[in-house]
Amino acid sequence: MKTVKTSRATSPVTSAPERSTLSPRLAGVAELVACGKCDCEIAAELGLSEDTVGAYLKLIFQRFGVHTRTALAVRWLTEVQPEVATGPRTIPTNVGMARAGHTD
Repeated sequence: MKTVKTSRATSPVTSAPERSTLSPRLAGVAELVACGKCDCEIAAELGLSEDTVGAYLKLIFQRFGVHTRTALAVRWLTEVQPEVATGPRTIPTNVGMARAGHTD
């Protein structure tokens, strides 16, 4: 019996680039993706075409070693701008009050 060794191709895990290694434009696109913006919102906010945003995202995905917007957002918020993810959160005081029958 012949044993065949197989190796699974894995993509190397790369560390996230420092914010300073991205151009200000690419960093702006990555930050807006991390904020949950879609391509059309990013394009409108930065004065770009949606095609340009898509091209920038391909480059950003490559530099971060990710394949999805969610993975980019996670890496951006945990490795590049962790203070955004762990900063103080403001919760409106009236949340949940209406359900409990309370009003302000």
